[in-house]
Amino acid sequence: KLDKQLRGAADASLAPPKLANVALGLTLTISQLKESVGNMHFTEYLVPPAPSEVVCVECTMSSLLLSWTCDTREGDPCTFTVQQSPLAVSSEATVDSEDAWVEMYSGKLRSCTAVGLQERTSYRFRISGSNSSGTGTWSKIHVFTTGVPKAPENLMLLERTHRSLGLAWGAEPSLRTRHCTYVVEVKGGDKDEGGNADQTDDWMEIYSGPFRTCVAADLSPATAYRVRVCAVNASGRGPYCQIVALETLGQSAQEKSDEAKAATQQQQQAAEASRPEDYAEQSLNAPPSGQEDQGVENAVAASTGNSPAEEEMVRLLTE
Repeated sequence: KLDKQLRGAADASLAPPKLANVALGLTLTISQLKESVGNMHFTEYLVPPAPSEVVCVECTMSSLLLSWTCDTREGDPCTFTVQQSPLAVSSEATVDSEDAWVEMYSGKLRSCTAVGLQERTSYRFRISGSNSSGTGTWSKIHVFTTGVPKAPENLMLLERTHRSLGLAWGAEPSLRTRHCTYVVEVKGGDKDEGGNADQTDDWMEIYSGPFRTCVAADLSPATAYRVRVCAVNASGRGPYCQIVALETLGQSAQEKSDEAKAATQQQQQAAEASRPEDYAEQSLNAPPSGQEDQGVENAVAASTGNSPAEEEMVRLLTE
């Protein structure tokens, strides 16, 4: 009898439950779960994302002004931490070692100035943000250099005509400053006896701007020119690149004729444009209508010695 009871209990434990009981149990459980979940309060914990658009706004011989952006949550203040490291680290710390990084700023502003830097030295920077949820990831590492920009490289000729030279050049690999202006200067003439460009000061500036291409226009045909480029930032003017000698194309007889015709046509158009003003001035100085004819008659009479009235009286008497 005991054996049968044990077997029955084992079979009952292995047998599937009745569907009615299961459905009722599930319905009650889900209802209670929904009610419990509805009474719960959740808090979202999000750390700040990695700062982006890290740029060097201004640089001097011993300082760098940095700025960045970061999408932070409203109502949750974010504190930024900026670390710097020399581009060439010491032998005790490798490039990827955390020992090479030094904190140089911690605050809520999205800009800071790194001071006390070495002149014309490159530094690495990284930035992270932290809030009540924790600290976010580091930004990408950016390299900036103090001092004036280095000399542009690879000054080359893109195209040329008999009146212009199209130029292009490259910048230094590491971004020294976001606001950098390039100055292009041209000097005409031949090379010296040694085949080198003359170093006198009669250079003519033909371009100043942020782009790395320009066109030197209004040049003379079949003429040799020397070109040089330098970069300028808040620290001053950097050194010039290596001087490049270039020459404009010569003009054929037909091109010279066409250019002379175009210049003559421009002069004629300019003269015609000024004629309406001359006509207006003449009309203002002209005598009133009727007085001009009377003046002509008086002039004729003066040549004969009689006035127009006397001439008319003579004509009537003779008739």
